[in-house]
Amino acid sequence: MECADGGRVARRRRGSVVGRWVLVDVRLQVLAIGDLLYTGQSPKGLLTSVDRTVLLPQIMTAARTRAVQDVVTDLGGDGRFAVVAVPLLDPADGAVTAVQACYVPVDGVVPVRPGVGAWQWRVDLTDRRSVTAIWSPEVFDLFGLARPPAVAAEYPAGNRLPGSYFFHELVDDAWSGAVHQAISEGVGATTDQLMFRDYRIRDRVSGVEKNMRMVGRRLLTDPYAGATVAVARGCTMEVGSTEHAFNQHGAEPTAAALFSVSRDALAVVNTDFFHIWQANRQFDALGIRVPSDRRLQDMCHPGDLSALLRMLTRAASSPGEVVAPVEVRFAEPGHGYRTLEVSGVGVPSAQDGNKDVACRFNPPR
Repeated sequence: MECADGGRVARRRRGSVVGRWVLVDVRLQVLAIGDLLYTGQSPKGLLTSVDRTVLLPQIMTAARTRAVQDVVTDLGGDGRFAVVAVPLLDPADGAVTAVQACYVPVDGVVPVRPGVGAWQWRVDLTDRRSVTAIWSPEVFDLFGLARPPAVAAEYPAGNRLPGSYFFHELVDDAWSGAVHQAISEGVGATTDQLMFRDYRIRDRVSGVEKNMRMVGRRLLTDPYAGATVAVARGCTMEVGSTEHAFNQHGAEPTAAALFSVSRDALAVVNTDFFHIWQANRQFDALGIRVPSDRRLQDMCHPGDLSALLRMLTRAASSPGEVVAPVEVRFAEPGHGYRTLEVSGVGVPSAQDGNKDVACRFNPPR
């Protein structure tokens, strides 16, 4: 994810925010006021003194208690106001990720609250290198997906989904590379600076394209400091435009070209986690068993795994050079294995450190 030093930033303003929802992260950094987007500015520079007097106490109370605040604040000569503050809870551990707040004259009507969902990405840093996403129900709503039942008792406030492949399937192809990079950078960050990524999806229910923004940071304080699991936490919201989005770029040119012209079964493998994050229809038609997290370690015969990983690592370290193929036995849906010849070429990427390999899967000659 991109750091908060560039991209689409609203101008500083000091008009009252009465009647508009304000979104702040847990450190009181402003992320949105109505339909205006911000990149973590201080409330003091964006809110009037009345705004701050009315909103900040309820925002801080909502963050401390993790409960919705719905109160009336009397400022005497400045008026009486109805105030609502809603905490957004991390779906994995229930910690406060952000707070939405709004106030109106006491006889006014609070506008509909914009949809914002909370998420957590977890990456196992041991040899397994697995990726897990935990989404709040609101994230599913934003993407037009049915809310699945919670499948893990340890995440009662959200839904656990293994791998990142499902997420890339939602993202517009032109933005898939940028989102893939954002997740890698977010969980690999060495600071807890607020980070951003804009992208576009197609709603699975309506078919309408929607512009989205995810905002988050890696957690580096205890109990996450020095842990074997890297954790990034944040929120996702719909935005009006990606015209001036953060670092807009999509799939890397080499991979995009291969996918557009090849009739072979192709997939892009990330060598940080050795999972498939993008594949074409021909790959899907191979008939091999593909687990939900798309990890190669769970797809191929243990006796062939080391040779496959060595080939991928070599390809990633020499982008543009086709590495000699290896024969790999892949598990079939029932029992048994299907042998395929796998060759790879590293995808040049200044943004992602040459970690991706475009692979071709063919029957043995």
